[in-house]
Amino acid sequence: MDSWINLNEDLLEEIVLRLGSFNDYLRLSLVCKVWQSILSKRLKNLPTTLPCLMLPYDKKDDTHCDFFSIFTGEGGKVYNLQVPEALNTLCIGSSKGWLVRLEDGPSIRLINPLTSIQFELPPIYTFPNVLEYCPERTGEEYTIQMAYYESYLNFPISLAKMKHKLIHKVVLSSSPITDNNCFAMAIYGDRFKLACCRLGDDRWKSIEGEWNPFEDVMHYDGKFYAVDYQGMVIVLPDEEIEAKSAPKAEHFARLPSEYKFSLHKLYLVISCDGELLIVDRDIEETQSKFYETVDFKIFKLNKNSETKSRWCEVETLGEQVLFLGINESFSISSHHLVQCSRKGNCIYFTDDDYESQDHLRQNVAGSDLGVFYLNREKTRFQTLPLPLQGYNGRRKRIWPPPIWLMPNPIVTTNP
Repeated sequence: MDSWINLNEDLLEEIVLRLGSFNDYLRLSLVCKVWQSILSKRLKNLPTTLPCLMLPYDKKDDTHCDFFSIFTGEGGKVYNLQVPEALNTLCIGSSKGWLVRLEDGPSIRLINPLTSIQFELPPIYTFPNVLEYCPERTGEEYTIQMAYYESYLNFPISLAKMKHKLIHKVVLSSSPITDNNCFAMAIYGDRFKLACCRLGDDRWKSIEGEWNPFEDVMHYDGKFYAVDYQGMVIVLPDEEIEAKSAPKAEHFARLPSEYKFSLHKLYLVISCDGELLIVDRDIEETQSKFYETVDFKIFKLNKNSETKSRWCEVETLGEQVLFLGINESFSISSHHLVQCSRKGNCIYFTDDDYESQDHLRQNVAGSDLGVFYLNREKTRFQTLPLPLQGYNGRRKRIWPPPIWLMPNPIVTTNP
């Protein structure tokens, strides 16, 4: 063998499959471009990974982004990974280990930060509420339809504003690298409607029906579930997306009618046991702090219930840890966090109020983040130890907001 760079591919694959952690995989993949290329072509499955936070990128570096592995060691560890052409782009979330990125143009890209593999979703101008896209019309490149009382009006909007205003969340049915039938569901527009597509489609499809504004979406057991701001959950099977130009969703279940909503945000999460959860994030607005998360409530789908409402409130998560934000919500078992002495029954959350960058909230935009412990009566909240210059856990602008990512080192199965 001439050098370690020319290590036999089969031997390299065997080495990686014996690695104990995501951190070991990162170290190996960053050795050289040759090894990174081999890994991205040959590997099928890697060991369980730990969640990390994508931090606001450095405007001076348009090729790399920092990812904070909060559960590595005592104080966490930052990894600087290559994410092509990061400057002037905006990541609006993550799903199945893939970042969802918008650019100044109409492109919507899925990027795996471990392998730099990219896929494209249908462009922005194919969303149902986009009437026109004219790149030559500087400052008013898009014309979109927006709600105005009980009717709709047409408004011009710039590339920059479109990037921040149109799409609120994108969730995938599976990793696009392992499934040719990968579907995507987006919450979009000023009325927070749903649109869907299959990877390779040229347009986003509108979901039929008169629905309330949606707050979160999740793929579960071959179906997309979405929850609106009143706690109504609808369901849309994958076959509906594939077979019809205008897919139709159905009502599924609503949170108990006696449950009273205040200022809040609802999330859908799949538990470690494969159960469907709704998490209610209670938010308080004050003149001094503008907005702040003050409580969480959790509801579990009771499949065996004979009553009209199939959701029941639960007081504990057991050994589970939930991760909420503009990312696809997910859960992991605290057993995977043994190496860093983390316990379960808690919720890690980041700020997902993109409207907070406007008006009076802009000075604290992105800063409503932390850890919530369900089993504590006092000090239920704890700040996140973010490795950001000048950050001390207090209310301070963090823009764009950090994004939870469950790294997905599953790569192409082609030899």
